[in-house]
Amino acid sequence: MNVPYTATTEGSQDTELGDLFHYNLALSYGWKGQEELRHHHHDDAKHQDESHPHFIWDLILELNGEWQQKHKIAGVEDENTGGNLVYVSPGMRIGMSGQWSAFVSVGIPLVNDPNGNQHETSFRIVSGIGFGIQ
Repeated sequence: MNVPYTATTEGSQDTELGDLFHYNLALSYGWKGQEELRHHHHDDAKHQDESHPHFIWDLILELNGEWQQKHKIAGVEDENTGGNLVYVSPGMRIGMSGQWSAFVSVGIPLVNDPNGNQHETSFRIVSGIGFGIQ
């Protein structure tokens, strides 16, 4: 779970983008490879052969939200900015023995409440790759 908040101040051209608040809650389930990894790490040292990579698959379910204040230009609020979005985001993560991992999730809006006249979000895709250095 994380809840970052971004406070903004007036920038160039007498403009202030609205504060931004994210809130995220994630659950993961070790779907495949977890038992093999546990067995691998509890064996005798003679059986621990790092030449055999172990893939780990996790299923992920997230609830992601973002709320943004309206922007201000010359002290006047722009009625067509800001709003509230809440997604349910199922996803998957794959990793290999602490060396790297990759993930993808698809966010489907549960709450899609932009202020004023703005495009509504149909879905979002978030993905990434991470590497461990040993």
